[in-house]
Amino acid sequence: MKGLIAMNPHPLLKLEGTLGREYAIKVVRKQLKKAEQSFFQVFLVDSSGSDSKQPVFEGLYSLGIEPYIDGWIDGHYYEDAEFRAAELNLSRTGLDSELFKKLGKILKTSWSFMVAYETFGKAGRTLLETSQSLNCGIPPIATPIGYLLFSTGRLKIKDWYFPEGGNEGMPKLEGIGAVDRRHAARMRKESAAELRLFLKKGACRDRELEAPARKRAAEVLKSIKY
Repeated sequence: MKGLIAMNPHPLLKLEGTLGREYAIKVVRKQLKKAEQSFFQVFLVDSSGSDSKQPVFEGLYSLGIEPYIDGWIDGHYYEDAEFRAAELNLSRTGLDSELFKKLGKILKTSWSFMVAYETFGKAGRTLLETSQSLNCGIPPIATPIGYLLFSTGRLKIKDWYFPEGGNEGMPKLEGIGAVDRRHAARMRKESAAELRLFLKKGACRDRELEAPARKRAAEVLKSIKY
């Protein structure tokens, strides 16, 4: 297809490798009708060679069509992994950040990274806290999922409570990529202003939600240096 970004091996296969000290990543990819798009699932493999019973991440991956359409990921994150003899929570062990950073590396800096924060299946603490935080008025970038998206290099996080057109699935957060330095600087400025206002005035009366959000906000401000 004209304009399709051809990559061999496919970028999704580059996700495979170690995760932490005890786990490995296994990717299952299915090519879709649109040549630039794939459905993929990320499973974990423990030290005994046992695959997780369910994926820890799944969704759509698009290579984009140059120069017209950027690529993107639109997916679902599941923090609980169950193996034959054990269970693992990625968020409690900090492996969620490592996983998201690996996903971010298969995206160009201008590409979007979208993750649903509501699901028809089992919602872990990360999704629940993200949804509750947004309802409480906490900035998207200071929520658990928003902060994970920021760690992938997305400088502004947008809440799609009603996905555009109504046909894009569950409510989600979009980590917006920077098309150039000017765009990156503008997003840093906008995110910094949003977070400083939050830190100054607060957002909600739920201390269990606001306290960790304030910590994440401070970390983002320290990182973007704006």
